[in-house]
Amino acid sequence: MPRGIRPRFAIDGTPYPRPDAECSPGRAHVHHDACRCDGTRKTIPGWEYQFVAALGELRSAWTAPVDVARTTHSTRLAVTTDQVRALIGRLEATGQAGGGLPIPVIVLDAGYPATALTAALTGVRAHLVLRLPAKNVYYRDPLTWPGKVGRPGKFGQRIKCVDEPQPEPDEELLLPGTTRYGTVRITCWRGVHPKVHGGRTYFADWQGDLPIIKGSLIRVQVERLPDGRTPHQTLWLWHAGPTVLALSEIWRAYLARFDEEHTFKFSKGTLGLITAKLRTPEQTDRWVRLIMAALTLLALARPLAEDLRRPWEKPLTPDRPLTPGRVRRGFRNIHHLLGTPAVVPKHTRAGPGRPTGSRSGPAPRHPSPANKINQHPPLEKNLQARG
Repeated sequence: MPRGIRPRFAIDGTPYPRPDAECSPGRAHVHHDACRCDGTRKTIPGWEYQFVAALGELRSAWTAPVDVARTTHSTRLAVTTDQVRALIGRLEATGQAGGGLPIPVIVLDAGYPATALTAALTGVRAHLVLRLPAKNVYYRDPLTWPGKVGRPGKFGQRIKCVDEPQPEPDEELLLPGTTRYGTVRITCWRGVHPKVHGGRTYFADWQGDLPIIKGSLIRVQVERLPDGRTPHQTLWLWHAGPTVLALSEIWRAYLARFDEEHTFKFSKGTLGLITAKLRTPEQTDRWVRLIMAALTLLALARPLAEDLRRPWEKPLTPDRPLTPGRVRRGFRNIHHLLGTPAVVPKHTRAGPGRPTGSRSGPAPRHPSPANKINQHPPLEKNLQARG
């Protein structure tokens, strides 16, 4: 990576559906469009794998997966924290971070607890950019003046993530006439913090006074979406890091995370990420890492692959690299030049097989787990509680 360019990484999870695998342990309900429930919660039994991928400077379908881990709804925060710390440690060990180099940016979509993740990564030299759900509330520092008596306050002006008049922002950026989004207006409130509630999730076992987690709250308003539609909601982002980032850099870093969605689509539809029907999650972990190695191999082969374009496909401009699908199509002409580390298989006799009369018994069954994501009590219990 050239010196002076800030490295950007996206973290996101993708489901590995296994709804009918009764003999597979460790399954949980993961978000998926092809749900097996009542059609509103959009979950399916299976596993979830969380990828860490390096993003490029240009908008493309290429990302570089550097880490993957199996996670659940209850372990997502701990797994994400470990992945970020391991990533920064590897960058510093290889001389790509620290020592005056730009601090990396970690981009995450909605679904990750911004306050808890910021607190868990305190002291790590990384910028966090997360998308916030609607109706989150943040506060400025309270106002003080000489001679004020009483207990010092903790919360000042209230800022809510909704489309309504807000307090005067600390910084504002207007980008008129962008190619894909039209006029873009970005406003920022620096040094705000949420209310931290004790006894919940990450702060359940917190010793002493609850901390004040400060960061920047960014609102992004666009004129239109890339497909021409009017946006149905405003984009709210949270930034926390050791230094201040420019608003244009924060916004463009979040837009770059959508490149990882193309990697998921290509991995599932072309490389067969969720095709293998393996029994144990440990076997599936190895299969997912094999797919990640295949993606890396395609990225390394990109300068060598020939563009075998179909007659109906548009030619690429010289400044755009080949897509992963076209590199895979041209890989057949170069893979015989690469060689293989495997040796020629030796002739051997067939094994003795299972001894006569032995029985292993049926495989243990693991019924489909209960859906605990967005789970609501039955209507009868609500009526009984109301008397």
